[in-house]
Amino acid sequence: MKGTSFITYILVSASALAVMLMLTLIIQRYYSQYNQSFKQAAARDISSYVESEIISIYSQFYNSDIDPGNQSVTLFSKNLDLPQRISGERYYIESVTTTGLWNYLSYNISTPYETSSNKIILRFASGEEYTYDIVNINISIQGAASYDDPVIKYVRYRIGENMFDSIILGSNEIFFDIEKIQ
Repeated sequence: MKGTSFITYILVSASALAVMLMLTLIIQRYYSQYNQSFKQAAARDISSYVESEIISIYSQFYNSDIDPGNQSVTLFSKNLDLPQRISGERYYIESVTTTGLWNYLSYNISTPYETSSNKIILRFASGEEYTYDIVNINISIQGAASYDDPVIKYVRYRIGENMFDSIILGSNEIFFDIEKIQ
């Protein structure tokens, strides 16, 4: 009798352990999917907030007649209201623009979709990244911002006889603009 009760005890314990393990895996999978969907929704909200700030700044200062002379001038600077972490994880926002050459490239007329050359990328410390298209505007958008450095600036500079504008995320002091390749 003692041998069968011991085997029964082992089988019941193994079954309980298997059920607990399966339950733990189901809860962990649900939590990771919830966390990922929360990150994606928060990233979409933050990118639309940054995009609205970019459009607002662009519409205010693009047609202004301020001449920078032979240096760069910051026409506007503002701190963005960004959350410190999303789902307990640090992140930063990067803007990618392709002015000049890339704006002249197009797909075949028969392709059923359009593309945008300006993008906002949210990169998380875990390596996840979410990319969103933003409105194509006539100036370059560049830089990276985080909770520690949430600045957005509208900068005007002169190269030779031409004046250029740029919207910069973060407190970057060096910016660039590629217009043509020879």
